[in-house]
Amino acid sequence: VAALQLLTELVTVSEDGPDTRRKVHRSDLLAACTDSIDAAGALRQLISSRLVTSDSYGVELTHEALLHAWPRLADWLREDRANAVLRQRIDKDAREWDQHDRDRSLLYRGLRLESALAWTADHSNRILPTTRAFVTAAEKHGRAVRLRGRVLVVALTVLAIVASVAAVTAHFQRAAATDQRNAAQYAELLAQASRAQVSDPSRSAQLALTAHEGRPDDAAAYTMTVAT
Repeated sequence: VAALQLLTELVTVSEDGPDTRRKVHRSDLLAACTDSIDAAGALRQLISSRLVTSDSYGVELTHEALLHAWPRLADWLREDRANAVLRQRIDKDAREWDQHDRDRSLLYRGLRLESALAWTADHSNRILPTTRAFVTAAEKHGRAVRLRGRVLVVALTVLAIVASVAAVTAHFQRAAATDQRNAAQYAELLAQASRAQVSDPSRSAQLALTAHEGRPDDAAAYTMTVAT
C-alpha cells in the first residue's frame, strides 16, 4: 500500500493526455501517504532499487518509461485514475491559493466544494497540510456566506413587515382623519340648519336634508329633516 501511494503521488495523471512523472518534495510525498513510517521505508527500497531518484529538490521516478514499461504501476494508475485526477486538481488549486496569499476569491464553492469535502472525508490520512487548510477555509467561507444570506433574508423580511405595518397605519390614520373631517362637516350642517329654522325654514330644510343624505342612519339629521 505504501509503495502504491508513493508511486501514484509521483505521477501527474492526465485527464485527456499521457501521464507524466513529477517531482515531489520528500516531506509532501510522505505526508500524502496513509502511514508516513511505512512510506519512508518503502521509499528507501524504491530508491535502492533505482526505481525512484531523490535529491535536495525532491523525489521523482527515475525514468518516465516506467509509466508504460512497468505493468504493475500502469495497473495502479488505471485503477486509481479518477481519484488521482481529483486529488491532483485539488492539490494544484490549494497551492495556487497559498501562493496568492490565500485569496478568498480562489476558494471552492458549490459543487466543487462539495466534491472536495467528500474526497477529504474519504482520504483524511492522505491530505497535504496546504490542501487541508484550503478545503477547511473554503468550508468556513461557505458557511459564512450562507449565514450572511440567511441574515439578509431575515433583515429583508423584517423591513417588509415594518413597511407593511407602516402602510396599514398610514391608511387607518388617513381614514380616521377623513372620518373626523366628515363628522365636523356634518355637525356644522346640523348647526346651520338649527340656526336657520326660524329665520329661514327653507334653507334649514335644505341643510338638514344634505346632512341626512350624508348620514342617512343618523337620527339627528332625520329628525331635523322631518321637523322642517
